Amino acid sequence: MRVAEAYARLRGVPEVNVVRLRLPREQSGSTGVVSPDEFRTHLYGPVTAALKARGLEHVLAWAYSVDMPTAVSTEPYVSLTGMTFLRGRTPRVDEIDKAQYCSLLYAGPDGTGDAPHVSQSLDTFREWMGEDMPLPAMLLGVTGTRGNPVDVVMKSLEAAQAADGTAPSGTVFFVESDDIRSNCREWQFRGAVAELQRAGVLGEVVNAMPAPGRPVAGMMVGAATVNPLAAGPYLGGSMAEHLTSWAAVFGSASQTKLTAWIGAGAAASCGAVSEPYSAWPKFPHARFFVHYAAGCTMLESFVQAVRSPLQLLLVGDPLAAPWGARPGEASVTVRGVGERVRTGKVRLESVIEGREARAYRRVAYYLDGRRAGEGRVLWLDLSSLAPGEHTLRAVASRTGLVRPQVFGEKRFMLERAGVSDR
Repeated sequence: MRVAEAYARLRGVPEVNVVRLRLPREQSGSTGVVSPDEFRTHLYGPVTAALKARGLEHVLAWAYSVDMPTAVSTEPYVSLTGMTFLRGRTPRVDEIDKAQYCSLLYAGPDGTGDAPHVSQSLDTFREWMGEDMPLPAMLLGVTGTRGNPVDVVMKSLEAAQAADGTAPSGTVFFVESDDIRSNCREWQFRGAVAELQRAGVLGEVVNAMPAPGRPVAGMMVGAATVNPLAAGPYLGGSMAEHLTSWAAVFGSASQTKLTAWIGAGAAASCGAVSEPYSAWPKFPHARFFVHYAAGCTMLESFVQAVRSPLQLLLVGDPLAAPWGARPGEASVTVRGVGERVRTGKVRLESVIEGREARAYRRVAYYLDGRRAGEGRVLWLDLSSLAPGEHTLRAVASRTGLVRPQVFGEKRFMLERAGVSDR
């Protein structure tokens, strides 16, 4: 609860978007496992019901706090984030084991001769995919057995938020070796480095972990055991992982856990909750960093980079965007509503200012979390609203396929006509 509430404050998540759950004790924590029915009963069902009751069907992704179960007992096991991605559907054995499930959000390529798709934001996917869109999710952190202390999780989340829009000058390292965990993905590395170079981001293929002192913007390794502390510093917003079988099997001491990267300073990592074999479709493609450098968030980059995400547990800050909207490039001010308002219709206007204000042409309004309309100017009918305090949020998005956002809020007290506050 403490991590969730702190993250909501850090990221400006409205209270109406926070759903509180009560899980059986034996199902919680880093080693917790739930059955598919238990997942639907204790997690997916209550959250979707709460969102529907609150008029939040527009929500595109979920962020789980710490102390959540990490695996679901399908055959073989899938991760909590994998089962959420399927919206509670129990996958077939071949979809999991043989990576026969192919995500609709995967941007490719499947091989060296294939053409990849361009980067997109989740709301772009929703526009053309509608109700067929999967449900991306991440855990904010993993605590408990072989997890990170709460203060380490919070430090990582705070550093990621502080790095938003800073376009870090560190290097994305792709580490090659004779390990099959590395071999299965090496065909992706040089193409990703070339794309990063065109985007003005440093990428480098190396044959060993970089020496200490070289700032790490991201890292991909293929090894059963790694020592993240042997490299670094890890910049805020960085993602690092090491493609191995049990990086998210926290009940076993075998192999390095994904939490080691977060403990070393990375903003996010990932790992399998059951034996994935050396199947590259089950892990992030090297183009993860191409999506990230295009301005996508951490979660948007993950879902476009993983072809078959069912066994993969995604952990860290889903909203991290070091190549997203730069501080000061745009801001939103809502005009037309004061601190106290009488019932009736009000004319709202969003004023967008900043260096890149002209690029932020799309504006959507949310009243107490519910979508209320869009456009620079909106007439809002308050007649059906209950008296009391309400929150209006205007969200401005860049045009294009990748849509960084900025928002402004206005809180107001709605009074009944003819009734004063005295």
